[in-house]
Order: sequence, then C-alpha cells, then structure tokens
Amino acid sequence: MLIRIILVAVVIIVVVVVGYFVYLDFSYIDNKVLSGESYGFKIGDTQNETYRRTKNAFKSQTVFILFPLDKNGFGPHKEFYFTKEEYDLLRQRKKWEFYFDSGFFDFLVLTFENEKLITIYRHRKKMELP
Repeated sequence: MLIRIILVAVVIIVVVVVGYFVYLDFSYIDNKVLSGESYGFKIGDTQNETYRRTKNAFKSQTVFILFPLDKNGFGPHKEFYFTKEEYDLLRQRKKWEFYFDSGFFDFLVLTFENEKLITIYRHRKKMELP
C-alpha cells in the first residue's frame, strides 16, 4: 500500500512539472514580422497610420513606454494613454517599444525607416522573480 501511495505521489509530481514546462513552451512568443500584418499593425504603414492603430490594438491591455529616453536609451516606464503629446514623443523615435502589464515579460517593438513601418517584433515569456 505504501509503494502505491509513493508511486501516485511521484506520478502527480512528474505530471505537474511536465505540465508547467509545456505551459511555458506554449505561452512563449518570439516573432519577427517583415511583411504583411500582425498584432493589429501593417508593414508599410506610416507612423501616423500605425499610431492610429495602437489604440485599437492595445484597447484591452495596460501599456507602458519608456519615457523620456536619455541619450543611452534608458528611462522610466510610464503608462501610455494615446495622447497627442505621447505621439509627438514617439514620432521622434525609430523604434516604438510597448511593454504590457501582465504576468509575463511581454513587449512589442515597431521599427520604422523613412517614417514607414518595416518590422513588428513581439516577445513574451513567463518570468518569475524570487
């Protein structure tokens, strides 16, 4: 009887551990888009068209941007409210980095060249801190 209880406990532990790693694998995103559409954005759109899409693309999420950036590209995260002032700040950048408030390390980067969207990059992974 004791061996059966130990065996059931071992099976439960193995199933939980394997299930957690399967969850991590299925929730992981690392996607770079160079043509077409993805995440509500379209390659080739202007900065203005892309900015208009941000509010709809992020309507169900809390979004943060680095604001303001120093010369090394660092700054505090600030919640993004889709205002004209924030658009004026983003327009000066070639990369728009949006960070999402979730239980994941989760962000989207939109890269522009000649004021046209050329790359959509999405990265998300579960990250637990002690």
